[in-house]
Amino acid sequence: MLDNWQTFARQLAPDFSVYTIDLRNHGRSPHDDVFHFSALAEDIVEFIRKHQLDHVTIIGHSLGGKVAMQTALTQPALVDHLIVIDISPRAYESGHDAIVEALVSINPSLMQSRGQIEAALMERLDDIGVVRFLMKNVGRHDDSSFFWRMNLPVIAANYSNTTSAIESNEPFIGPTLFVRGGRSRYIRDEDWPDILDLFPNAELRTIENAGHWVHADAMEELLTESKQFLRDG
Repeated sequence: MLDNWQTFARQLAPDFSVYTIDLRNHGRSPHDDVFHFSALAEDIVEFIRKHQLDHVTIIGHSLGGKVAMQTALTQPALVDHLIVIDISPRAYESGHDAIVEALVSINPSLMQSRGQIEAALMERLDDIGVVRFLMKNVGRHDDSSFFWRMNLPVIAANYSNTTSAIESNEPFIGPTLFVRGGRSRYIRDEDWPDILDLFPNAELRTIENAGHWVHADAMEELLTESKQFLRDG
């Protein structure tokens, strides 16, 4: 969801034209029953072409990182640089089941305040950082009732699609930066040979004081690494 990237985007905006995008079924983007990497990548390609962009750098974290990889691999002529944050192209075991279950268990329309929704999430997840990220998905109707902005039923039903591997018969040969959190296990050392098979011009940077949510844990360090990569590339 683009709201998670506003501060990062503002810091890049003096030097670059920056577009932040809600993926389908997230934020203010349209809801759709189809939810897999190919469809999400096609949305990004449509956005690039609609806005007549070229020499594009795509930056994505976690699910967004896999969508960024899929886009670069399927439409390499549109992508100059790629920055992937704390995710590998490999398949993952389900890692966010507790979060999905917590979201599904809560009906925001029955809640009287944002504080009540946050308390319900904390009761189930007990992680204030994750809960505050999830709270960005709370919207409010004109009648003051609350709702989830994301298309939660479709996301929950298709969650396994988001844990599958990114595959391609042809590599993306453009400059690519993988950034991982030092306290995260989403990009492991043993992943690197497979990453290089798909992205042979990839570099890896580790931000030691960050977990999976690198842009929240170490915004300045991530900005420094991204700007340096783009200048050198």
